[in-house]
Amino acid sequence: SGSGEEYGWNLMGNPFASALHWNDDSWDLGANVGGIAKVWGEGSQSYKDIFERGIIPSMHGFFIYFGPDEKEAGTITIPAGARTHGDNEGYKETDDLLRLVARDVDHQTAQEVILRFKEVASTGFDLPYDAYFLAGHAPALYFLAGEKQLSTYSHPTWTDSLTIPMGFEKNTANEFSLELAETIPDTPVFLYDMQSETLHELTTNEPYTFSAAEGDHPRRFELRLGLVLPDKLREEPVYVYAFNNVVHLIFQDEEAGRTLEVIDIKGRKVFSRTLGHGLLHSQPLHLSQGLYIIRVTTTEGTFTEKVVLTGEW
Repeated sequence: SGSGEEYGWNLMGNPFASALHWNDDSWDLGANVGGIAKVWGEGSQSYKDIFERGIIPSMHGFFIYFGPDEKEAGTITIPAGARTHGDNEGYKETDDLLRLVARDVDHQTAQEVILRFKEVASTGFDLPYDAYFLAGHAPALYFLAGEKQLSTYSHPTWTDSLTIPMGFEKNTANEFSLELAETIPDTPVFLYDMQSETLHELTTNEPYTFSAAEGDHPRRFELRLGLVLPDKLREEPVYVYAFNNVVHLIFQDEEAGRTLEVIDIKGRKVFSRTLGHGLLHSQPLHLSQGLYIIRVTTTEGTFTEKVVLTGEW
């Protein structure tokens, strides 16, 4: 019942005094029941997705999805065989996954989304493996599969050129952070903010901080696996941006012998170094707050970019 984003979600209760293993071998969900359940997180003020064999706490309500196109009523039986001891008895997800969390820094609510890789999944929406986004009171963060908003999105394979569009909608706060809470080892993960035209490497363990206002376009981010630059950033041999007083440089090739210079607004050179081999370089700058010119010299010429440093460490 319901309408809009709530359509198809049904609230159920755990009738047992023990926790449940959701969707383990004892369940028979049927073809029209979603394979991922949701439970409410009081601390985060958002819904959390529960995968197959995950834990539903004792005496706890949970949502299941029936659909997406079925209009008739469905039935489900909660099996006694799914009972388990302990609400915190977790199940280790065997599929590779990325877990991202958006937080509002004013009220500390949080929304979690998951990109995982399953060979049996398709690139579209799969009822057994994907979950529609259901909003709580936290900032809304979700993956976009066409027009579908997903809190869990399963892909068949990982590639180093995969780009996933993401939507974001603010809550009552104005300042936010987005972090990579779980990742695949040795996999560079970048977040591209299309509103500010900023590319941020999430695998540096530094959350991406940003502002949002009413009326911002919801399709704001792209999640990029591997070193994949947006088309707009491929016009020059080097892309330069600053974050948390660290200047990041992303090159199109791995040549050595390049130089980095930092010029203040009075035209004085306040920092310089020779860059070694590699596509990605990050340079901390312990300089006072202000506007600076970043000058990069390569075999193809000299390129400049303006950046603002906050001077805070």
